[in-house]
Amino acid sequence: MTSPEVDFESLIPPRIPVRRPVRAIRDLRGALGVIEDVEIGFAIHRAYFLYDLEEGASRGGHAHKTLKQFLVVLSGAVNVITDCLDGVTREFPMRDPREGLLIPSGTWRELKDFAPHTVCLVLASQHFREDDYIRSKKEFEQWRQYACE
Repeated sequence: MTSPEVDFESLIPPRIPVRRPVRAIRDLRGALGVIEDVEIGFAIHRAYFLYDLEEGASRGGHAHKTLKQFLVVLSGAVNVITDCLDGVTREFPMRDPREGLLIPSGTWRELKDFAPHTVCLVLASQHFREDDYIRSKKEFEQWRQYACE
């Protein structure tokens, strides 16, 4: 008997943000999006959502030392700009609830260009801890140099 193929790469936590599909269950009534911890690589300890965003609003503007997040745009659209430990800035236009963005720890993120009536769901690997936040870009750049040594 042969063992099933294992996708070992999918088991390695990413060091840069990556898009991941959101599992959908469809029937005649519509679709149900499902996100479980095994699909995003961490236990979900907190969920929150962004809504009623003013035109021109910007959210994020911080990084986390250890917390990981999975962001899904349930309706509307937003651009997520990230700066990672590798020093590369990446932009992710998010507008499809069938896809989320896995944001690893050590990633600076900014959410910009919200479409009207956008709703974003964020699943987090930890409860809120102020000491996990890096709230200034200068501090993040210093922390990144230390973290990458």
